[in-house]
Amino acid sequence: MSTRDLAAIQGGKRKARILVVDDDPGLLRLLTIRLRAEHYDVEAVESAAQALAASSRFRPD
Repeated sequence: MSTRDLAAIQGGKRKARILVVDDDPGLLRLLTIRLRAEHYDVEAVESAAQALAASSRFRPD
């Protein structure tokens, strides 16, 4: 993440984008709920292959 990106996030201009990867559906759901409650922009996937595809589309920080 660049300094410019960090400044934009900290300045409240946009939400941090987090890609959560876990093969446990319950834990994945829990993490997603908690992060969204903290106003993060979250994408959740269950495998490394899905994470690779999501990272190019979702572009996490």
